[in-house]
Amino acid sequence: MPNVPERHATPQKLAELGAIGHGPAGPGVADRLCDQIRIWGGDRKARPVINVHPAGTPDERLPNGLIIDKPHSRMTLTW
Repeated sequence: MPNVPERHATPQKLAELGAIGHGPAGPGVADRLCDQIRIWGGDRKARPVINVHPAGTPDERLPNGLIIDKPHSRMTLTW
């Protein structure tokens, strides 16, 4: 059973994750993040890792995974 705060745990529903994107690229970023959430849902033993790097960090210096570019940072999401 996943580690879910008690107030969210019920026999019918443990928890629900999702994403809302803001700005012109928001819907696309939200779709990509939801794709990753669905992948993680198939392997709940995997632990998500989020890394944040300064904007302008070259791709070759980022870990493999989903890259989310923000105005001031680059985030990577891996499992």
